Amino acid sequence: MAFIKTRKTSKGEPRYDVGYRDPTGKVRRKTFRRLKDAESYKRTVEVDVIQGVWIDPHAGEVALAEYAVNWLEVKRPHISINTYRLYESELRCHILPALGDYPLVALTPSVIRKWHSKMVDAARPGPVTVAKVYRLLRSMMTTAVEDEMLLRNPCIIKGAGQEFSPERPMLSASDVIRLAQAVPANRRLLVLLGGFSGLRLGELLALRRRHVDALHGRIIVNESAIDVTGVPSATKAPKSEAGRRTVHLASELMREIEAHLDAFAAVDPEAHLFTGVRGGRLRRATWHKEWTDARKALSLTGYVFHDTRHHAGTTFSQLGATTKESMRRLGQSTPQAAMRYQHATDERDQELAAKQERLMAEAIQVAIGRL
Repeated sequence: MAFIKTRKTSKGEPRYDVGYRDPTGKVRRKTFRRLKDAESYKRTVEVDVIQGVWIDPHAGEVALAEYAVNWLEVKRPHISINTYRLYESELRCHILPALGDYPLVALTPSVIRKWHSKMVDAARPGPVTVAKVYRLLRSMMTTAVEDEMLLRNPCIIKGAGQEFSPERPMLSASDVIRLAQAVPANRRLLVLLGGFSGLRLGELLALRRRHVDALHGRIIVNESAIDVTGVPSATKAPKSEAGRRTVHLASELMREIEAHLDAFAAVDPEAHLFTGVRGGRLRRATWHKEWTDARKALSLTGYVFHDTRHHAGTTFSQLGATTKESMRRLGQSTPQAAMRYQHATDERDQELAAKQERLMAEAIQVAIGRL
């Protein structure tokens, strides 16, 4: 158990040394000026050792910048290259400039709160990025607690990790068709699949001829493209197991696929559906430029390509798909994720009001007939 030894300094002032043996067997000491503080520390350390929650007081002295580098390298084999790059960017731009020199033990809730408040008050980054950056720091601090470098996580701001994105503008079906007509002919199918199948851009870019099942009118999704320098056709597994799926398509869309395969895809089963000028898999940067040019030509500059997926998800819902059915088709693992694509539109609201009016009229007629 812990003990207290009293001694005097060269000036005759009392000092109180608290000694104890830590769980590893090492004897440790800490000095206090007041007996009251020494006794309080003695009781605390005895309880921590007995309960198995004792933390090495020197373990948290490593700077956040050093800990973050090691944390990210340990994570690297278990995350995608895009996620790694995102974490690296968030650390470099938003976390380490302000907090990198702090020892872990100095990252108190007060320090975290001031750092977060400055991000919120600044013009940039936006609220979505602020939430993501905060979640990254909180995740690192959770690991530091698990590593027994901290006793508790200092990131305790309620709701700070939640994203409140403004609702995206809704593309209409005619907008999707117009955009498909505005892009180069070999990209027409890319827009149509985005707007009417709901596949993510990475899933679309990874599609190969062997993924098309023309006999049953469907495509098989089991890969997602990632852009890695020097690797022409890098792919990864879908975001979750739910991402591995089979998506059935309308007959009109299957005809578009068959026409695209005849005109723009090689006969090799491994051939990509969408390719660049040199025949390799289409890169995101190339497609982004082509998509931007098409949007500008049609004065649809407020839309990003992911909005085609929103259109597909909303359409599924309006056609009567249940949340579970939308989850399966969109490759979502949670109902919350699928609900993001079930947007309400003015046109749909008017349709529902008209149906309700008819329902009420019928009910009134029935009620009158019973009087």
